[in-house]
Amino acid sequence: MVALGCATLGLLVLGNGLVALSQWRLFRFANQLTRRLGGRLLAAYLRAPYTFHLSRGAADLTRAVLNETDQVIQGAVLPALLILSRALVAVLIVTLLLVLEPVVALLALVLLGGAYAGVLAATRRRIERAGGLRNAASEGRFRLASESLSAIREVKIYEREDAFVARFDEASRALAQAGTSQQAISNLPKYAVEVLAFGSVVILAVILVATGRSAGSGIGLLGLFAFAGYRLVPALQTCFSALTSIRYSRPALARLAHDLADVPVDAAEPEGGVELPAPTTEIRLDGVTFAYPGREEPVLRDLSLRIPVGGAVAIVGPTGSGKSTLLDLLCGLLRPRSGSLTVDGRRLGDGDIRRWRRHIAYVSQHAVLVDASVRENVAFGVERAAI
Repeated sequence: MVALGCATLGLLVLGNGLVALSQWRLFRFANQLTRRLGGRLLAAYLRAPYTFHLSRGAADLTRAVLNETDQVIQGAVLPALLILSRALVAVLIVTLLLVLEPVVALLALVLLGGAYAGVLAATRRRIERAGGLRNAASEGRFRLASESLSAIREVKIYEREDAFVARFDEASRALAQAGTSQQAISNLPKYAVEVLAFGSVVILAVILVATGRSAGSGIGLLGLFAFAGYRLVPALQTCFSALTSIRYSRPALARLAHDLADVPVDAAEPEGGVELPAPTTEIRLDGVTFAYPGREEPVLRDLSLRIPVGGAVAIVGPTGSGKSTLLDLLCGLLRPRSGSLTVDGRRLGDGDIRRWRRHIAYVSQHAVLVDASVRENVAFGVERAAI
């Protein structure tokens, strides 16, 4: 008995130590994956063409980088890994029970597994709807917070604080409802299954009595099934909760997978090319026509412009006449549908645009200030040591 007790204690210490180690490795992997995924997503957005950013708001992209990556890892990847580990535990326990008492083990397996499978099938669509609602509500929260805080001057002047707070609260309420549905459904079977598990042990006791088993073997078998149920029910509950979490996170997972795979990449600078010299004669736009993606009507049509080196040119016109579009074309942020941008008679292709931008100084009509010193704002985006 002493040897058996020491061996049992040793196995318990070893088992719990391995569980703690695996949990630490699991969470470390998930957090590192969140970091890498967020970095990849931000890089994809920053390297996308300027036209991509015209169709997607900054608040939406910020939400994807900061919020959706965490939702995907914590709501889909981590639960999938938990399913693998808990399913292995469940399979080993069930295999042991089938070897010792196949009829009772099959009965318990059908009861417990059937209960979880039934609840999962009945709630599948509701969980997916809640995931879609969460996606839309989360996007609305980020957008409203970003818009109201970035336009704080206008919000204060027109006294629109309560209106923005009310809209934010509406999106927050929808997000709370979606989260409540997912959490309630994921914990729904737990209490019913505990009753089924206890009922299975009672049924086993009745069968043992009816078949005339000895007290010693009967108590040992009951103890084994009770301990198996103690370990099996949490494993099944974890698998069920993880499956509901994965279904709930499917819209966010699909969105991130799409963005990582399908976001276009801006034209790269060819390797081994020479630097574009600074203009010495003129900059020209020749017969340029441009329309924004998804719009047939051009903003600019057959426009030609000559800017001599050393000259100063003012582009004047009413709102919507294409002034900002023209400047974006000159900077290479937009590419014309037809016509060309030439510098000293050299037509600039896609591979020349990055070199051309190195000769451009740009002051926007919207103030762009990063949360840093004046020195770092002047040297926008340059590492401190390199300024």
